Amino acid sequence: MLYKTCLLILLFLLYLHTSGQKVKTSGPETINRSSANLKLDETVDEYIKAEMQKKKIPGLQIVVIQKGKIMKAKSYGVANVELNAPVNNETMFEIASNTKQFTAGGIMLLVEDGRLRLEDKITKYLPGLPELYNAITVRNLLNHTSGVKDYIEEFSLNRRADYTNAELIKHIGANQLNFPPGENARYSTTGYLLLGLIIEEITGKPYGDFLQERIFKPLGMTRTRVINLAEIIPNRASGYSLKNDTLRNGRYVAQTLRAGADIGLMTTAIDMAKWDACFNTTKIFKQSTVNAMFTPARLNDGTYAYHEWIAPFGFGWFIDDYFGQKNINHGGTFITGFSSEISRYVDDGMTIIILNNRVQSDPYVMGMTIAGMYDPDLRIPHQLKPKRDINTQRSGKLKEFLLSVAGSSIDSTQMTEGLFNRWTHEYYVYSNPKSEITDMVKDLKSFTFIACKDVQNKKIEKVGINVKSLCSYKIVAGAKTHFVTFYLTAEDKIADVWSYSHSE
Repeated sequence: MLYKTCLLILLFLLYLHTSGQKVKTSGPETINRSSANLKLDETVDEYIKAEMQKKKIPGLQIVVIQKGKIMKAKSYGVANVELNAPVNNETMFEIASNTKQFTAGGIMLLVEDGRLRLEDKITKYLPGLPELYNAITVRNLLNHTSGVKDYIEEFSLNRRADYTNAELIKHIGANQLNFPPGENARYSTTGYLLLGLIIEEITGKPYGDFLQERIFKPLGMTRTRVINLAEIIPNRASGYSLKNDTLRNGRYVAQTLRAGADIGLMTTAIDMAKWDACFNTTKIFKQSTVNAMFTPARLNDGTYAYHEWIAPFGFGWFIDDYFGQKNINHGGTFITGFSSEISRYVDDGMTIIILNNRVQSDPYVMGMTIAGMYDPDLRIPHQLKPKRDINTQRSGKLKEFLLSVAGSSIDSTQMTEGLFNRWTHEYYVYSNPKSEITDMVKDLKSFTFIACKDVQNKKIEKVGINVKSLCSYKIVAGAKTHFVTFYLTAEDKIADVWSYSHSE
């Protein structure tokens, strides 16, 4: 009798194992592997491995979410090159500027608690700032309309030194503003560093402890935390850079700045999937809060607050257009040796999350390519089959426009007034796309039409002008292949230009 009982228990346990039943955890549901498209899975694997080899990316994690289900969650390569330690789903990567979306979430929770208002002046919480900063609101810091200079691009903090909060405020306040708050927009890492100090001032807790209590723990994000250089953290990935095509260790940055509210978090792709899923519920945020975070910011004059790369700011996110479809995204990369990307393709219910340990490795284009593998509507230009060009005159003019930009005699007659003004504005010189176009058409060999897409009903706006069509081209110049998309008005004026490189 005892033998039969033990046998029945063994058979029952074997059934549970083979049936694929899992304990449900917070976050999106994982699709049953037996029903997955194995051929697509292999194709994605091959693409990722090829890109990692070309870009010399040591290790990578990816999660693909489609309509609330995890279609793919996989790890590749090594977390530490010297030890040849493989990446697994527990490996923690620094996410650099993707930290900002969590900081914005922390601020919005304090708004929900009634402990601060978006229109509060930041000097109410950071009194060490000079009088010049009195006009800056919490909202201005969240949507990059504060005018506060970026400590990475525009002034220097000693990245090898530690600072007290008071010392950070003093160094930041010593700088003039780029523009009066709300009059313009410019990406400011410093602004999010200040938001972290506001969280600490209001709560009386370290920034990371507050996020742990209010976001990470409720969502079951057990592998997410603030970076700490002194602690032993199992499965922490090492960061790398590329110099003269040779892999090198990432640069050292001291604890204060390494753990700031602008760049200071480390996590896994699986934990990021739990974060992504929370925006589809009211578990952490009220729906009104989610709407506020994902609404494009506007300047004092009512126009959109555009990023230098021509995408409006949200709170810790870019509210972008992706070939006529809404794309809420943010990337992160830093000299410590990491890159990350999360892109939420809202209309198609898809999210792509990529974390890796090589700085400036462009996971954004990789993510878009993978999105196009899962959903044909999201195919990026290099994935499209070229169509017949029915407007060769327009194509010729667009080619001449690119050459005029490269020749420093830009043909402004083909541009909208808004785009021309932004390209020539003094605040945007350091990220001016003209230099990218110059590199793109150097030693031009061919300019080939791919496709045009009518997006008039999508109500896409670029610098105050509605876009009618998106026209994409393949450019071969020297030994490189580029893809460029023009955002065109009803009069065929250029409202935006977006390009990327991709070898075939």
